[in-house]
Amino acid sequence: GEMLMLAEMKRAVICVLLCLQSLHQRGYVHRDIRWPNVVQDHKFNRAGEVVSSTYKVIDFEYAAPTNPGSALWEEHWFFKHVTENGVYEPKHDFHQVSLLIQNWSEAVGHTIEGDILEVLSAGNIDDILAHGWLYYQEGNYQEGVEETKVEAEEKLDDGC
Repeated sequence: GEMLMLAEMKRAVICVLLCLQSLHQRGYVHRDIRWPNVVQDHKFNRAGEVVSSTYKVIDFEYAAPTNPGSALWEEHWFFKHVTENGVYEPKHDFHQVSLLIQNWSEAVGHTIEGDILEVLSAGNIDDILAHGWLYYQEGNYQEGVEETKVEAEEKLDDGC
């Protein structure tokens, strides 16, 4: 049902956020965060059963150093119109995550409650990852979501 879909969407968002955090710490921005660029990665046992899964960000075609003077930055000048003063900053990747959530919400007819979209658009990763909306559902903290965060953090070494 819808709530299962909500829990899974939150798992995907946490993985995307952790990937972006790692990317930004390395001095890069993605600039193309959308659902087709988020894929689910399954781990299987010998019987072919899914034993775990996580989400990864793909398609780094438009990724660029956070330094707007780089040649790669100039090559993709068309992104400048969506930012303040023509500079695409890491916080703009987080704003794109808020659009992921909005797109999911519209597709399934679910209302996103609280201020998570505003917190994402503000762009502070510590505030975003600490936000209760990522972990809270139907009066209880979601089982498994904190584990998802830990699993995703451990798997960052394998690439986003």
